[in-house]
Amino acid sequence: MRRHPSLLAQVIAVLSRRTPAFQPARGQPRTFSGTLILALRPHHANTTHQQTNTSGQLQPESMAPATDLDKAQTDNTQPIGQDSSGLPVLSSALKPHSDLRGANLARANLTGANLTEADLRGVDLTTANLTGANLTRAHLAGANLARANLTGADLIETNLTGADLTGAHLFGADLTEANLIETNLTGADLTGTNLTGANLTEADLRGVDLTTANLTGANLTRAHLAGVDLTGANLIETNLTGADLTGTNLARTRLTFVKLVDVGPARFADAVVDALAGARWSSTTIWPSQQAADAVAQGSRLLEDGHHEVVGDGRDRDRDHQYVSS
Repeated sequence: MRRHPSLLAQVIAVLSRRTPAFQPARGQPRTFSGTLILALRPHHANTTHQQTNTSGQLQPESMAPATDLDKAQTDNTQPIGQDSSGLPVLSSALKPHSDLRGANLARANLTGANLTEADLRGVDLTTANLTGANLTRAHLAGANLARANLTGADLIETNLTGADLTGAHLFGADLTEANLIETNLTGADLTGTNLTGANLTEADLRGVDLTTANLTGANLTRAHLAGVDLTGANLIETNLTGADLTGTNLARTRLTFVKLVDVGPARFADAVVDALAGARWSSTTIWPSQQAADAVAQGSRLLEDGHHEVVGDGRDRDRDHQYVSS
């Protein structure tokens, strides 16, 4: 039986007779336009679509979908704020030891950023998201972190001298040995925060929630703690000399001043008074035990404004030694 040529063979034969350009040079393979091949190729659902360029070469119709890495690289080119000169700050600048002094990063998303030992002095981080960020030994002196989210952030040995942390969220943050001298923490959430060995000298902590916070060995000399909730906080060896404890809630705190675990009952009152020398308190101050309240009352003097001041070693007490209890 006579075999009929295939449709492809017939088309090639017709075009070869009508279009000399389709005749290959001797020794060269026969080529066809991308359009012709597409017209004759069987269609499959997973076949990659292609298009021809001006030279007839096959080109991909579209690029492959961007991978997570491609997206991350793209994000690194996106501005997240402005530097001190007004130029854009890219997310790629967020790295250890980076110099971002005076930059405006207000409302920036810095979740999980690694800014170890970065220079962030005077940076505006108002309402920025720094959840889980690593700011170990970073320089944030004078920075504005008002209402910033620092939940779970690592701030070990970070310099926050004079910084504004008003209303900041520091739940579960690690501030071990951080420098918080004269820092404004008014209204901040420090619930469960680790402040072991932190320096909070003259820091403003009014209205702060320090429930269950760890303040072991922290320095709170002359700190403003009026109305602060320290329920369940750890205050072992904490220095509260001259602190304002007016209305402070010290219920269930571990008020183990000056290693009181090693101090006998006869020395308890003196140890508490010495540790709180110069501290101010009021009738609304809540002490962790009646024993502590009695010790403080016996070592205090009444001030003209109605508050009480703890006087260590029996010095400068009222002439008549009239001590008042809470």
